Amino acid sequence: MPRKSPRTATKIPSDMKLFLNEVKAFSKMHGRIPQTILNYSIGANYAVWDKWISGVGSPTYMTAEKVRVWMANAPPPVSKPVTLRQASAKTPSKRKSSASSTSTVAAQ
Repeated sequence: MPRKSPRTATKIPSDMKLFLNEVKAFSKMHGRIPQTILNYSIGANYAVWDKWISGVGSPTYMTAEKVRVWMANAPPPVSKPVTLRQASAKTPSKRKSSASSTSTVAAQ
């Protein structure tokens, strides 16, 4: 029995490139990676985006439309995504807050 060859990458059609660019722009605007957008919108695993980018796989028009509808109905992006490191840097440590409250009380 002949062995099946793995799928090879093909040239990506222009309408597919347009769709991929829409997803890239949306994900960048929302501070997410495209794989996450696909996961939220259609429940795709993270390997799907890589297959689409490489040309090994492609979405059906119905799948692309589902992603577009989800992106259109998504809430607006946060002005600037906050990382965990930035959030922890903004919270004052207990030592500083207790020292400043003590000096305020002593001054009165």
